[in-house]
Amino acid sequence: MSERMKIARAVAPILLILALGACSGPSLPFQAKHDPSLAPIQTAYNALMDNYVDQPSPALLLEGAYQGARQVLASQGIQDSELSAPGWDNSQSSANWDRFSTAYDQLAAKYAGRVGSNNLEYGAINGMADSLKDCQTRYYPPAALQQRQAEVNGQQQFGGIGVLMRNIPGHPTVLRVLDGPARSSGLKPGDEIVAVDGKSTAGQTFEDVRNSIRGPEGQPVKITVKRPGTANTLDFSIPRAQIQAPILDAAILGGSVGYIHLYSFPANIAGQIDNALSVMDQRNVDSVIFDVRANTGGDQQAILQVLSRFVKGGTTVETQLDRSGQKTPYTVDGSSYWQNPKPLVVLADNDTQSGGEMFAKAMQEEGGYQVIGMPTSGCAASAHMFDVGDGSGLEISIGKIVSGRGADINRVGVKPDQQVDYPVSDLAAGNDPQLAAAITALHSGAVSPAQSAQPQPRLSREPKPAVPPASNSGSSALIKPLVPTTATSVLK
Repeated sequence: MSERMKIARAVAPILLILALGACSGPSLPFQAKHDPSLAPIQTAYNALMDNYVDQPSPALLLEGAYQGARQVLASQGIQDSELSAPGWDNSQSSANWDRFSTAYDQLAAKYAGRVGSNNLEYGAINGMADSLKDCQTRYYPPAALQQRQAEVNGQQQFGGIGVLMRNIPGHPTVLRVLDGPARSSGLKPGDEIVAVDGKSTAGQTFEDVRNSIRGPEGQPVKITVKRPGTANTLDFSIPRAQIQAPILDAAILGGSVGYIHLYSFPANIAGQIDNALSVMDQRNVDSVIFDVRANTGGDQQAILQVLSRFVKGGTTVETQLDRSGQKTPYTVDGSSYWQNPKPLVVLADNDTQSGGEMFAKAMQEEGGYQVIGMPTSGCAASAHMFDVGDGSGLEISIGKIVSGRGADINRVGVKPDQQVDYPVSDLAAGNDPQLAAAITALHSGAVSPAQSAQPQPRLSREPKPAVPPASNSGSSALIKPLVPTTATSVLK
């Protein structure tokens, strides 16, 4: 194993330790023998066989690889009944690889010149990853890998239109419109994206839709949306621009409630959290909302550092179980616990993933803080990125992550203490019932779950509500923390 692979800390959920380099060692029966024309696929296959948290079936992976390559052909309108699909057996020998290699060579010899050998390769590796049906095992072609690296390092800039999207399966929807070309063009929260450059988003993954919207700066992209309350679809031609993905928003709402929205956990984010808390102390906030809606995770150590601000030191907040069953506990540092604790609630939703989920679970379970919103995505495992040798990367689940008290949230998610939905109709109308519910909970003083590990301090006074309470329909006036007319102060 290369030195860059020898990193002691593991990656959590979509948490990513970007140490690239494939494992090497003695050849095992299931490992593919070297074939230069198939080298990236071989490397990916061996990495999965060697490292995936549960021993995978060779037949499952290779069938996925073959069907992934066939899918590339299908996307180009190619249906060839003369291609011979491989047959598989249940052994761990190299025979299955030989069958795949023969079938893939036949396919590539006939169509690589037409669809591109790289595209066939990418399709095969992606098919292997998808065959495991594990949201933390993902393939990143070269351009996507560069974006992923920048995202984890908190330096994500790309050619885009300036929107955050809500991952509603089959219905990618605009969640927030940033300053940029999308806002200037008239795109609005609640708009469902039904086509990009004339290609329907039906059947595409959320990542596929997002990546199709991104592209070279200055080059326009046509976005077709279905807007709530509008009978016909609307088309927008939007020039792409350099976009900086948001990492942290911080504000003071109504003069008394501190608000921090963290979209990911890049390295060194703890310092920005400290700065926000310090300014809130100076401005005498009496409670805090920590929002991890749409948070997709990040660096493992960054998550522990942020948790150490709100969970007592020495507490085990999560444990990794590797393929052999070995346990690696993660504990928080007691030296950085916040100096002036205040009542705090956590906002989470269906788009809270991996590291965001583990943060919400630890805050709920070990911190004793109430979680408000919707059940999280249930996409949490320890993942590691492997280089497949051509500039692309394969992120593989190498361990199971359980909470400090042994709760497994993968495919389960974090259940909120108070469930509050956020319908698209509210999003389009400019309402945020989840945020309103959080403020109501803080003002009532009832902010601790029934089984609190650390009961929180309660408000010593009853401030006037910062927003109207949620109506019977679950709708309330939207607080926009980044709009100065609504938030008392925006923290930079």
